[in-house]
Amino acid sequence: MSKLVDLRYAVVRRQGDRDTQMDRFNIHGSFFKDKGHALFLLYDGHGDERFSKHAKEHLANLIENDIEFTAKNYEQAFINAFKNEDELLKLTFGQTFGGTTATVALFFKFSNVFYVANVGDSTAVLGSVSGPKPEAIPVSYDDKEDEFLIMASDGLWNVYDEQTVVECVAKSLEYGYDVYKIASVLADAAVNSAKPSDNVTVMVIFFVWDKS
Repeated sequence: MSKLVDLRYAVVRRQGDRDTQMDRFNIHGSFFKDKGHALFLLYDGHGDERFSKHAKEHLANLIENDIEFTAKNYEQAFINAFKNEDELLKLTFGQTFGGTTATVALFFKFSNVFYVANVGDSTAVLGSVSGPKPEAIPVSYDDKEDEFLIMASDGLWNVYDEQTVVECVAKSLEYGYDVYKIASVLADAAVNSAKPSDNVTVMVIFFVWDKS
């Protein structure tokens, strides 16, 4: 069975017609250095950019330091971290209007299993272009070896459905685009297609498998 040995990724943010850019992201251990795992996180603040900024500063550590993470119960570690960050937001900012979405992807080197979780309307989709036609695969139903993961804020998903996004990636690969160019194409298309346009953040993560 193939094992994941590397990740090729890019992140592109575009500000739409909104007054402020509330999307945030962070990446821990992107090339599996030190810890042997990589954590990708994306946020879309609602009402106030302080919420997504706070999540960027705290959520990754809440996940990695949770007792369930150490016990390899990663799904529960996500749940605990989301709840703990929600409580921190309330303690920090009070019961005010607003909040943030969050989408998280966790990868392990030399593994064929990874984990994705989300709160709110930022989400992710798996993609495969090796078959007769490009295929968008919901992450919760995957049981095959896929080629890439797209994580994005709702600025992308409100404009394009998952299949259209995967087909755009497939066409970009035919043109020979690298991963940063592919992320840029998706983000720019979303901003230019919607009027008024939302802020957009797109993460494109290609998997490098050891097939030996």
